[in-house]
Amino acid sequence: MTMSLPETSQTILIVDDDEYIREMLLMAFKMEGYQAVAVANGKEAIDWLRISPLPCLILLDLMMPVMNGREFLDAIDKDPMFSDKALTIVMITAFTVDKVHPRLSGFLSKPVELDQLLGIIARYCRCSTS
Repeated sequence: MTMSLPETSQTILIVDDDEYIREMLLMAFKMEGYQAVAVANGKEAIDWLRISPLPCLILLDLMMPVMNGREFLDAIDKDPMFSDKALTIVMITAFTVDKVHPRLSGFLSKPVELDQLLGIIARYCRCSTS
């Protein structure tokens, strides 16, 4: 049996273990007219991706329990369900990243400037109010 992913949606997937950051981003994106979903780690992100249309953008924290950002990137590369899919992933981290993963479309440093983040989102996603 071959599994196929649903088509791409206009949803932003937030992957961050900090509940406050998740809630603030969800609220900010909703106020700007974007659809967003938030999960607490890479494993939850993979579980969500398996049952949902692909998001227009994944905002990925680096340091998280259960499955961190690097482990998430490695896992989707090895998973036949995702390995050939074009996922737009921007890593958000307070740490210096010494090795760039080929799956990443970009990096943002914490604390994130909301205007900068909204500019990146506008590049990859459409507002639900448009």
